[in-house]
Amino acid sequence: MVFDQWLNNSDRGTMNVILERLGNGSYCIHMIDHGRCFPGGYQWTTQSLNNEPAYNFQWPFYKWVYTILNDTEELTSYIDKIVDLPNEKIYEVMTSIPDEWNVSTEERDALYHFLLKQKKTCQIS
Repeated sequence: MVFDQWLNNSDRGTMNVILERLGNGSYCIHMIDHGRCFPGGYQWTTQSLNNEPAYNFQWPFYKWVYTILNDTEELTSYIDKIVDLPNEKIYEVMTSIPDEWNVSTEERDALYHFLLKQKKTCQIS
């Protein structure tokens, strides 16, 4: 959920979540389909990344997630992991985007700055 909000995923719902039953009776939640991330969704651009992200905490899926959290500290621990992620690592990921994806250097740079801005928002929240 925190990852979705960091990337500004705009279409999380029950159709792109897989529950895997584990041997101990618990479940692992796999959140798939990250195609509509970032302001602009499928058609994000360097310009759309400057738009204000739309946060969707009130969507039914996220409301359900809140009900299975042990406490807010569990959620905070995931926020801390993003905040603590070194900017250099984020930059490495941006530079490792395959050329076949046709993401220009300008777009990679804009995406990198978007993710850093989102991290700062996490720190303020």
